[in-house]
Amino acid sequence: MYFKIFVCIFFIFTNTDLTYAQFNRDSTYSYQDLNKLLELARNNNDNKTLAEVYIKLGDYEGDVFAEYEKSLKYYNWALDHFKATKDIEGINETNHAIARRYTDAGFYTEAIQLLQNLATFYDKNNNLHKLAQVFFDLNQTYKARGDHDLSIQYLAKTMSINKN
Repeated sequence: MYFKIFVCIFFIFTNTDLTYAQFNRDSTYSYQDLNKLLELARNNNDNKTLAEVYIKLGDYEGDVFAEYEKSLKYYNWALDHFKATKDIEGINETNHAIARRYTDAGFYTEAIQLLQNLATFYDKNNNLHKLAQVFFDLNQTYKARGDHDLSIQYLAKTMSINKN
């Protein structure tokens, strides 16, 4: 009898981690966990969590499986949900992720366009940390495209911001 009670209690406490836990963007989740979180967010109509999980799934598809098209679909769904919640930071982070994925896929012009828009936004809002990240990604994108002069210019801009 006690064994059955113990098994029931053990089962309850070990299987509720995703059911009751908050999504943490900085945490590491398995692909299966992300899909469970996605289902919970859908059931709760939670746009913010949906957007954040879609970003993680987009990262997973691109980084682990090199499925850039599927990755971009997830990012675009995340973008839609961030727009629905008017989350400017989420929109910008998603656009940054899209730009990186464009670079990975060889769509340099599209990546540069997004990154330059982000650079303008971060410069205007004096967000030097994000501006340095965007300049570094511009450096990497120009380098991948073979435009070494612009690559060096953006690397110098990154280094200039990081000195301060």
